[in-house]
Amino acid sequence: MMISFFNDVDVTADDPRIASAEYFGTKGFFASYDANLDGPLTEAVKAVWENGLKQLQQGELDPQKLALAVQAASDQESPNANESRGEALLRLWQHL
Repeated sequence: MMISFFNDVDVTADDPRIASAEYFGTKGFFASYDANLDGPLTEAVKAVWENGLKQLQQGELDPQKLALAVQAASDQESPNANESRGEALLRLWQHL
């Protein structure tokens, strides 16, 4: 079931990354309608996502502020992390 709209995600596909993208999409982890699950994760976005997870776990997350921080991190020049965006979302999902 679709709970967050993404241009590039088929919610009927058998891909465990989709559930994590759908959930985190409701929490401000994306600044656009493109999940880009196979794309590289930058260190800047990784840091924002990990901080967002921490805030979520502590009950202090403001999804609008997080989405703005994700956008700012996405606009930065930053080296790629050693995982795709989808892999990172799945890892964060497993920490919940």
